Amino acid sequence: MRIKPTIQSSTLLFNELKLLGYDVKHIAAENNVTERTVRDWRRGAHSISQEVFERLVVLSGLPIDTIHYDIVDEIAQKSKAGRFGFASQKQKYGEIATNESRSKGGHSSYRSRSGNPADIFTRSVIKKPKVNTMLAEFVGIMIGDGNIAPYQASVSVNMTDDAEYVPYIARLFRELFGVTVTVRNRTNKNCTVIVVSSANLVDHLECLGLPIGDKISQKISIPEWVNNDPELLSACLRGIFDTDGCIFQEKHKIKGKIYAYPRLSFVSHSPELITSMERALLGLGYAPRVRGGRRVNLEHFTDIEKFFRIIGSSNPKHRKRYKDFMERSHSG
Repeated sequence: MRIKPTIQSSTLLFNELKLLGYDVKHIAAENNVTERTVRDWRRGAHSISQEVFERLVVLSGLPIDTIHYDIVDEIAQKSKAGRFGFASQKQKYGEIATNESRSKGGHSSYRSRSGNPADIFTRSVIKKPKVNTMLAEFVGIMIGDGNIAPYQASVSVNMTDDAEYVPYIARLFRELFGVTVTVRNRTNKNCTVIVVSSANLVDHLECLGLPIGDKISQKISIPEWVNNDPELLSACLRGIFDTDGCIFQEKHKIKGKIYAYPRLSFVSHSPELITSMERALLGLGYAPRVRGGRRVNLEHFTDIEKFFRIIGSSNPKHRKRYKDFMERSHSG
């Protein structure tokens, strides 16, 4: 089955992909087609296979109901395209290509590209860092707000609240793996995306315990190599908290009087990750409470103070909120 999006939907889809760092070269390489084919898809000139179409929609993050398309009769299209291609090639060249000539051309093309490091089919070399707290914190960030596709790793954060945190994430990517980082603002969704396109990086992140695709269905949790070392575990929790955590006051009104209680919270829709974080905090001497199946809270003032003193935060947003919270507590 083949899909032909409307011109407006094609524009929407490929603009979203471009904002996420998926340019024509990367889309062509990922789907084993030419750049010209991708440009034809983008302007709505040609249909797309169902498999590729679904993959592009998932990568874009767009709801499927925002993309309008027609289903194309694949057999009829191939027949029409075949007749057109035969006539066109014969008119231009007078002789139709054979399997032997196609094979020869393919080998020639590969030889001409094989030594070019800038070619889209040549994997870029990355650094493979030693296991340390910086790497563990990065893994925590990816567990929290990261996304891994077959040829790309990215982190999406709030464009406003986390603006000061973005350079730190980009620096971790560069210092750990020696890669080129692209930062894009998606103003329509108020988020900033930090993107690295590298198949070798994706392979290495998989080895570290970070799955490709949807984190919930892949049952993501804190990797065992992190769990086995308290320092690494603390760093990983810092990364998770900085992306998927918050600090706030929970207020209750009792007999007309308002009481405020401190809360430090980790939030996730993954049951496996919630269990993993609860176990990690218990192992480090905290007293976590699971609330609603989607939150792991630290609800004692001493635990919250200990968390910021020992584990800390690399996100200026959280450090500022904790400082404000402490000042209000002492003044009250």
